Amino acid sequence: MRAYKGGQVQPVSAVNQSSMASKYTTIVADTITLINELLADILPDAFDPQAVTLAVDLEGIKLCRHGKISIVQIMSCVSEVVWLVDVTRLGSQAFDHVDPHGRTLRMILEDTGIKKVFSLFSCEIQHLLWILGLL
Repeated sequence: MRAYKGGQVQPVSAVNQSSMASKYTTIVADTITLINELLADILPDAFDPQAVTLAVDLEGIKLCRHGKISIVQIMSCVSEVVWLVDVTRLGSQAFDHVDPHGRTLRMILEDTGIKKVFSLFSCEIQHLLWILGLL
């Protein structure tokens, strides 16, 4: 597991939590194992999905209808982890990998019962609709 600190990605064990400016930890999800951890973290089994709100932000090149997502930033109201999903490295697996509980990030993003808060809404929504076929 890795965390972002001081401009560099470091193993989580190397990050001194007390020295971070925020109570939140940032983890770069760039492996399938970390996608499994992300899915378990943003939507724990103990929580009713309708009680969860997700904050989502997309970064990429020429987003909207013809662009490419590089990073999906996602955080759940039931977590203290900000996840950075490395779509450049994982490709479609970032959205379509099925975790041991049968969930995918695509399923969570498409679930109308889970509230989502997007920043810079219009281009990102267009990208999810046109390029990924979500929503």
